[in-house]
Amino acid sequence: MELKPEQIEILKFKYLDHTEDLRFRTTYDFKVLSGFITLNLALAAWMAKYPLTLVYHKIVFASLIAGLCIITIILFQRNFRRRRIVIKIIQNINEAFRFDEKGVYKECGPINPPENQVTTYWIPWYICIVVLFLLCQLFIIFAKSELMTSS
Repeated sequence: MELKPEQIEILKFKYLDHTEDLRFRTTYDFKVLSGFITLNLALAAWMAKYPLTLVYHKIVFASLIAGLCIITIILFQRNFRRRRIVIKIIQNINEAFRFDEKGVYKECGPINPPENQVTTYWIPWYICIVVLFLLCQLFIIFAKSELMTSS
């Protein structure tokens, strides 16, 4: 099927728009992760200097950190879902331009072969980092404060 010139212009605009959206999503993930880590390190440093002795304070801080982890995971999940949609749109545009077909634009192979279109989703690693920080913070709140007060 031959594309009309106005269709080509629309597809080019949408392609540029969605590739920029992917860049934004990657930057967004890095900002969320770095903010999460920074906040956790600041809380851990504060708790190392001022150990929590009352059970009430421990529960409040554990709830605060658990809430922070839940919010961070929700942000990652929402971004992940949008990223999948954007990638499918870009793949559809590639198909419309026939970038994935051999011999359309050059003899030796496609411009954007299917193996180039494989995307690595980092959300499992991000969630592992969030859970690891949660466990470390819980250790600092409950075990470390007990060790410091007993010595």
